[in-house]
This record gives sequence, structure tokens and C-alpha cells, in this order.
Amino acid sequence: ISIAHANHLKVYASFPLRNHPRLQDSETYISDEVWNQFQNRTSPNLKLDLLNPASKDYLIKLVDDLLEYNVDGIVFKDDFTYDLNEGFSQVAQDRYTTATGRTIVFNNLFVPTNVKDNRGFDLLTSDEFEDVVNWRAKEIKQLIWDLVQYSKERGSKTDIGIEVKPELLLAQLDPVKWYSTSLHYLKDLNVDFFILKEEDQSGQFDSVSERYELALESLRNSIPSKREIYLKVPLSHSTKNVIEFNKHVALRSEYKQEFSGIKIAVGPVNRLKRLDIVN
Repeated sequence: ISIAHANHLKVYASFPLRNHPRLQDSETYISDEVWNQFQNRTSPNLKLDLLNPASKDYLIKLVDDLLEYNVDGIVFKDDFTYDLNEGFSQVAQDRYTTATGRTIVFNNLFVPTNVKDNRGFDLLTSDEFEDVVNWRAKEIKQLIWDLVQYSKERGSKTDIGIEVKPELLLAQLDPVKWYSTSLHYLKDLNVDFFILKEEDQSGQFDSVSERYELALESLRNSIPSKREIYLKVPLSHSTKNVIEFNKHVALRSEYKQEFSGIKIAVGPVNRLKRLDIVN
């Protein structure tokens, strides 16, 4: 970090919210649990349970530790989303019952499919599942809000940002149902900037670029103009090719002309990987 600062560079640290390799070392059980449709029970998935109040203390301690290194910014990763069958630790179930007076009955939420292939499940179209994910989305949003506020107060000169994907920003893709969050829950976070990544899976539009542009437009129109949006060019297998890398940069440069407050971000840079394009 001192070398970067000596060369007039800023160091932004990528901060995961759910994926922590040493989670099992925690003195308190704070692992999320996933429902198994064949055994009709939950089991740990080795991800942080954001619905457990103890997880907030765990994350705040990590923020404190990180700020000791004098980083210029913290970027909260987009791993705060949940798959359909995640988020069902006993702590989460008990808190949901306390908050709503309802008890989670898994057979009322899910119905197994493709049992012969031992994979896949589908949703029952019930109000019960919608009620669970709406409660979950609000709880996750509150945790992120508190974490952002704490980080800004603790590191007054530290920039705070958060990663988002197009599928979280487009109402047509029903993001609350599939990911337990949406633009509605993200747009008023008190961050300094958003990083718009490429999407993970296909949506209901003609092309990836169309989805990306629609997501960018939706985000830009929903947040204050002073908040910047970084368009992320990933350092991946495909962009190791210089031609492909330049295509990604060129497309995002076009968006800079069309939308205000746009910058281009390349990364993250993993010091353990050799990338010819960086050297």
C-alpha cells in the first residue's frame, strides 16, 4: 500500500460479505444453511449467514482490521445475494417467526423437480415464499446499510462502494424472488460509487449488451448524480486476449459519452495470478 501511495495510486480493497474462507474458525456459529429438497432439511453451506445478528459483529471487526492498513477505499462485493434455497439457518427461521408470527414450512415453499436426476427444484407460486424473501431482502438491506454507515464513520476519508450485477437492477427479471434483493433495496445506500459488473446469466432481452445498458440506465436514473458508476471490465479468461479486452473497454467508453458520472474499472487484480495485460 505504501508503494502504491508513493506512486500516487489509490488502493481499494475488495470486501466479501458472505464468502469467507475462515468462517469455520468463528467462535459463534454464523454459517448460513441451505435447504435440501430431497432430505427436506437444512445443512451448512459455509457462507456467512447475513440474517444472523452475530454476522454484523463479524463483518464490523473485519472492517476495523482492514482500515488499519490505510486503504483508500472498500468495495463490498456482490455476494450478498441469496439463491432460492439459501438463508434458512435456525437463527434466520426463528427471527422470521418472531418478526411475522409465521413458521417456515419448506414443503409449502418448494416442490422438487427432476428427482430422477437428483438435481433441481422449483417454486410453488405461493404468498408464503414471497413473504419470506421480502423479509429477507429487508434484513439484508439493513445489514448492508449499517455496514456502509459504520465504514464511512470509522474511516472518514475512505471511499465506500458496492458491486452490483444487471440482473439485480432489472425488474423484469424479478430479482427479489431470485436473489433476495433489487434496485429498490440498493439505490439509496449511502455509498460513494457503484460498480456495475457483467451479468452471470441470461435474461429476457435480445443481447447481453442490451441488458447491460438497460441496467446502467436504470441505476443512473435511480441514484444521485454525484454518485459515480464504474463499469467493470473483468480480468478473466476471455479478456486475457488483448483484442477482446479492448472491445470491452471500447463499449464502456461509449457509455461514458451517453451517461453522466461514468468511469471504467478494470479488475480486480489478483497478485497470485500473472496477467500479461497488466505486466
